Amino acid sequence: MPLPRKSMLQNWLFLLLAFVLGGSSCPTGVPNQQSNPQSQAEPPIQFSLPLASDNMQHYFFDQDDGENGSCRAYNGSTACTGFESAYDNHRGTDFSAQTGTRVFAAAAGKIFKKVDGVDDGDMTTDEGNYIVIDHGQGFRTFYLHLQKGTLVNTSEGLPVTCGEDLGAVGLSGKTMGSHLHFGAHFGANEGVEKGTPFDPYDGFPYWKEHNQSDIRTTFWASMDAQGRPLRTCGDTPSECAACGFPCARVPFPRPIQLSGLSICTLCEIYDNGCP
Repeated sequence: MPLPRKSMLQNWLFLLLAFVLGGSSCPTGVPNQQSNPQSQAEPPIQFSLPLASDNMQHYFFDQDDGENGSCRAYNGSTACTGFESAYDNHRGTDFSAQTGTRVFAAAAGKIFKKVDGVDDGDMTTDEGNYIVIDHGQGFRTFYLHLQKGTLVNTSEGLPVTCGEDLGAVGLSGKTMGSHLHFGAHFGANEGVEKGTPFDPYDGFPYWKEHNQSDIRTTFWASMDAQGRPLRTCGDTPSECAACGFPCARVPFPRPIQLSGLSICTLCEIYDNGCP
């Protein structure tokens, strides 16, 4: 027997309401955020670029889980040589930069360890001159191959702010060219310098070890269209002085349309003269 018109209308309204509240069951090619809440995972700490700018080349973190003779970078490269790739068992990010380029704290914390006194070209140790910052909750960052005598504003145990000047890029330790080796670790204990290294570009293997292996969320606070991290805290007085603009102050975060410019160009743009 046919349903009364009122009952049919009620059924149609019920189905429409169910569709709106529950969503379509048809695949759309877009991940269902409700069925995968981990896709919204936020990193427990975020990093600012530890240099004034990132406009040179890189060697990335090797994500091949310790396999010797093979490499895998976050960007998909499986080459073990050449810039913009990883090299075997590399557990950090190398930012190529000229000797003397200032290095900054990637996040707030306190100085856990400081080593100075190694000459450029001295390969007696792997790290050369370096600083380790403890950020709490087991997170530490490492700044390696610094120039002797430039680590003057830091002492072990003292607090540092995000963007604070740590020293300058050098050639100390086992390095074939001037660069900053930036390392990020999690799970570090108070009495032990190192924890488990992870890749700040996508969090490998942090997310994997925290039961979120399908998630690759970056730990960089901001990145440009080319995937290069940006400085999101601090100031640039020393860089601007070197460029001939001693009183210029470049704002952070930088306007997106200016993020790809050299530091000297930015200093010129924001130079208002000295008071």
